[in-house]
Amino acid sequence: MCPYERNRPAEEYQGTYRESAYAEAKAKEYGVLRGSSQLFV
Repeated sequence: MCPYERNRPAEEYQGTYRESAYAEAKAKEYGVLRGSSQLFV
């Protein structure tokens, strides 16, 4: 899974990108992640 070029809504730049949120949700679903993802700017 990787991000692809697309028009992102402005609010997506204020928080977690859709791809990161998806990866985090799947990791939690499969029991691989018990915490949360972090944003590094």
